[in-house]
Amino acid sequence: MLTVTCFILSLLLINYCSANLFVNETEVEAEDAPRITTDARKQKFTHEQRLYHALFAGYNKHLRPLRNPNKALKVYINPSISGIIKADELDQSLKFFQWFPMIWRDELLAWSPSKFGGLQFIMIPSNLIWLPDIFAFTTMEAIETMPMEKTYARVDYEGNVTIVKHQFLTVRCQYHILLFPFDVQQCRMPFGSWAYTTEQIELEAFESRLAQQIFEENSEWEIVSFTARKESVTYESFSTIINRTFQELHYDLVFKRKPTFYIYMIVVPCSIIVNICLLGLFAPFNTNGDRQEKLTLGLTTLLTVAVLLHIVSGQMPKSAEGLPLLGKFILVELIVCATALAVSVLLMYGHRQVIKRRWVAPNFVRTYANYLKPHRVLEESSHLLEERSQVDLSEVQFNNSPKNDHQHTFTQITLLKTYIAHVTAMKKQLLRFQEDTTLHEVWNIAFEWIDMILLGTFLSVNLLLTYIMFVMVPAA
Repeated sequence: MLTVTCFILSLLLINYCSANLFVNETEVEAEDAPRITTDARKQKFTHEQRLYHALFAGYNKHLRPLRNPNKALKVYINPSISGIIKADELDQSLKFFQWFPMIWRDELLAWSPSKFGGLQFIMIPSNLIWLPDIFAFTTMEAIETMPMEKTYARVDYEGNVTIVKHQFLTVRCQYHILLFPFDVQQCRMPFGSWAYTTEQIELEAFESRLAQQIFEENSEWEIVSFTARKESVTYESFSTIINRTFQELHYDLVFKRKPTFYIYMIVVPCSIIVNICLLGLFAPFNTNGDRQEKLTLGLTTLLTVAVLLHIVSGQMPKSAEGLPLLGKFILVELIVCATALAVSVLLMYGHRQVIKRRWVAPNFVRTYANYLKPHRVLEESSHLLEERSQVDLSEVQFNNSPKNDHQHTFTQITLLKTYIAHVTAMKKQLLRFQEDTTLHEVWNIAFEWIDMILLGTFLSVNLLLTYIMFVMVPAA
């Protein structure tokens, strides 16, 4: 019994000593824990990590980063167009890529470089800081090519924040296409804050060489200028108590179309086709005065111009303002060709009528025709008449030869009268033929000169209209 009691007391003593030893070891470990943790942090965290924790301790990205909330925050912007994608005249829209840099001072993100290993700046995800809600009010669609959580902002030790957004924008743009393809367009894009008034945010534009570095030429459009002006706009508030004034930067984008393609592919071929039509209708390339081939050429050319107008109408922008300049040019060319064809038809009708009715040409026309062409037809007619007369006389002499003395005198006289009648009739026919041929030649010469005068007139009018429409009108 005594032995059992002693054994139990020994176990209790051992447990008590073990418990005291465990408690002492735990207290020692608890006292050393802060020192060990501090040393580990000093060895693990870099200056940039310590700066990050220091800056965002208590930072609120939903409020303006100002220590004095009554002060306006200045935001500097410089929208830069990197390239025009598409100008849609029908939808009245303009699509382009834009680099949109913004700079402002965040007073809550400033630090002393000496306390953080001389760090001058830090790159921070843009979704962690306050961002101004500045955009173009005429935006129809905006697509961020880089998500905001992957876009970084550069923050320096003075709190200056720089961020560059890369956007695909579609904005409203009013087009004026009456001078197409020499049209110059102006697209107005007002930039501003949607929520903050002039007392809260001030907008300023700054210049940089970013636009020249990132710009890519477009095959159809050329940017002329991209300027900004500051305006303060007052909008009626939803409540009837006060009106709110916002500060906006209005950017005016001026861009013009490159007309080279339309000039060489439409204007020049159309002008050449019409000039060939005029040459074919009025050029005196035959001597008999026939115009059927000319009319065929004119009708073919007229059909070609009409088909060309149909093709161009599908490429020209549509607008309620009226027909573009290129459409007017092709329509004028069509009218010139049709007018020349109608004049050629009238000339053909008149030419046939004067020949059919045997109208005598005016004296000055006959004088000029005789001067221009000698009496070639008359000489040929006289030569034929002389040959025919010689033949008849030889036959008469043959009939009067001695070997025919047995023929009666009456038969000889009758035969002679017959020959004389034939020669007289042939002479009259030849004289009439000579008169008809001479008349035909005179009128051919007259109408040739009418053709030359009309050719020069139509070519001059066509060139003058082309010059007015494509040189004087675009310059004005």
